Amino acid sequence: MSSPNLNQGDFALEKDGRSESSNPFFQNGTEILAPSETDANFTPKDLALYKQHFNDNMQNKPVKHDKAYALLVSWHTDIDDLNVKSEFDILETFLNRVYGFKVRREQLGREKPNHQLNQILSSFMYECDEKDSLLIIYYGGHARNENEIHLAGSASQNNPHNLVWSKAEQNISGAQGDILVVFDCCYAGSFGGTKVRASRPNFEFLAACGEQEVAAVPGKTSFTTAFMWAMKDFKEREEYPFTSRQLVDRIKTRFMDENTQTPELQVRDPQACGSIWITPQNLSTPIQERVASQGEHRRAHHEYIDLRLNFYRKLEPVDAANVAKHLTRLVRDEDDFAKEITLINVSNPTADIVSHWRKQARRGLKRKSGSSEFSLSSNSVLEGTTCTGTPTICVSPGTDDIGKYKNSVPKLGAPTLGVLYGGRSARERPQGS
Repeated sequence: MSSPNLNQGDFALEKDGRSESSNPFFQNGTEILAPSETDANFTPKDLALYKQHFNDNMQNKPVKHDKAYALLVSWHTDIDDLNVKSEFDILETFLNRVYGFKVRREQLGREKPNHQLNQILSSFMYECDEKDSLLIIYYGGHARNENEIHLAGSASQNNPHNLVWSKAEQNISGAQGDILVVFDCCYAGSFGGTKVRASRPNFEFLAACGEQEVAAVPGKTSFTTAFMWAMKDFKEREEYPFTSRQLVDRIKTRFMDENTQTPELQVRDPQACGSIWITPQNLSTPIQERVASQGEHRRAHHEYIDLRLNFYRKLEPVDAANVAKHLTRLVRDEDDFAKEITLINVSNPTADIVSHWRKQARRGLKRKSGSSEFSLSSNSVLEGTTCTGTPTICVSPGTDDIGKYKNSVPKLGAPTLGVLYGGRSARERPQGS
C-alpha cells in the first residue's frame, strides 16, 4: 500500500494495547519496532526435532524400483594413496551378490579428470537411467575444501589431479530415476543442500561426514564398511524396503562409540516427494518378494493437499509423533489414500506475523526514503498477508486512529502443524474430475 513518509519519532508495534520495546529495525535512520523474539518460538532446530519425531513414526507407502544400478568412482591406483580399490572390490561384490544391483566400476586418471568424470556420468546415465529405477553413484577418495569442494587423487596440497564436483553434477540432475550420491571422503557434508530443483524423482546426497569433519581411511572404521554393515543388517532382518534416512540413521549407530564423524543425508531437490527407498533386487522366496513388492512406482506428476492441524495448547515433539502414528494407519489401510505424508512446518500465528514483519522491515532497508511500497507515516498501517490471514499492524501509537488498530494484531494463537498429504498422480485422476 502507498503511504506518506515516516517522520522522525517514536514508533512501536501495538499488541493488545501494549507497546513493544524490543527488536528494533531501522528505515532511513528511524527505529521501527517489531514483535519480540520470544513470540517466534519455533527455531530451525526445533523444526528439525519435530520432523525427526514425525519421520520416525510415519510409515509412508514404499516406492518400488524395477531396476537398481550402482556406479563406483575412485582414482587410478597410480594416483590413489588411500588404496580405495581394495575396499571398492568388496563393495562391488556386496552390492552385486547381496542386493542384486548391477554395478559398474570407473577410475579417474591423470589427464583432464573433470572431462573424465563428465564422460563417466553421462555414459552411466545414458545406459542406466530409466523410469522407476534406482541409481547409486558412490565416490571414494580424497576431497579438499577450497571455497568449493574438490575431489582429489591424493592428500598432497600440490596434487594437480583434482576436479570440482559441481561442474559434473549437471549430468545427473535431470534423471528419470531416483538418484542417491554417496561421498566417502573428507568434508563430504559440504557437497549438499537444496541447490538444484530436479522436480522429478528424488535426488539425495549421503555424506560420510560433516562439512568440517575428516572421514576415516578405508578399513574397519571407514564409512564404506559401515555402509555395507547397515545394508547387510537390513537384509538379514528382512527390514525392507527401507529409506535413505533409515539407512543413514543405522550407519550412525556404527559410529556412535567412536564419535569421530557424523554421516548426513542431504536432499538436493526441495520439491521432491518423500525419501529414496532401497530394497534388494535378488529376493528368492515368495514371502520375501511379496514384502518387497508392497511399494508403488513413483509418479513425477502428483497432486497434494496441504492441511493445518491446530492445537489449543503448547506443542511438543511427541505431538508430531502421535500425528504420524494416526496418519500411518490411513496410508497403510486405505488403498486410495495418499502414499506419502510429509511434515512441512510447525508454527503459531504470532510467529508467522513476526516472520512477515521482519521480511518487510529488511526489505524496507533496501529502499530509499519516500518509497511508495514501504514508507510509513504517523498515520500508516502496515498490512501483511500471512498464512494466518491478513493481520493489520498499527505502527503509530501516538495518533488519533490508534484505537481502531491497537487490537488488530492477534494474540498468541493455536500452535499449528502444517502437514502435506501426497495425493494421487495427475495421470491417475479419473476423467471429468
